[in-house]
Amino acid sequence: MEQEISRVKVKFGNLDFEVEGAQSFVKECLGFIEEKVLPLLSTMPQIPAELAKEQPKIVGAVQEPTPPIKEVPLFNFYKEKKPSGHDETVMVFAYYLKRYEGLNEFSPTDIERCYDEVGVRKPSRVRQTIINIKNNKGWLTPSKRGFYRLTNIGENLVVQDLPRDSGSEKKKQ
Repeated sequence: MEQEISRVKVKFGNLDFEVEGAQSFVKECLGFIEEKVLPLLSTMPQIPAELAKEQPKIVGAVQEPTPPIKEVPLFNFYKEKKPSGHDETVMVFAYYLKRYEGLNEFSPTDIERCYDEVGVRKPSRVRQTIINIKNNKGWLTPSKRGFYRLTNIGENLVVQDLPRDSGSEKKKQ
């Protein structure tokens, strides 16, 4: 499941409009800004005359989604990493979202989707689990409101420490 994330920034004088989301949403918002907002702003009496004459500039073009590096099913990646507990499971999912789905930042909803896709039991409060990881372990850092990013320490956990060697796990009998 690849999520297409696009961004665009429109400058109009000292005003900046930034839109981020699904490519179709960004294109729709860009059209709305160009057709409705900017013409309205240029006719408002409180806008200085020099700003009203200025043409809007699109600073960033709509970006195509980052393609996944290679196709690896989430279930297989989860089984390979063998996370122990919800903290490690969230980190495996966060890393997978970044590396294989092209999401540099994720929300609790993205993590819940991963739990559902793999078919493992979710923590009772996914958002709180993420906050606890951020506050207590330093594996995550906040991005924009409600979104998080992996820290280098968090990436290293998944890449270098998982799966844990069999000597550190209790033998199940």
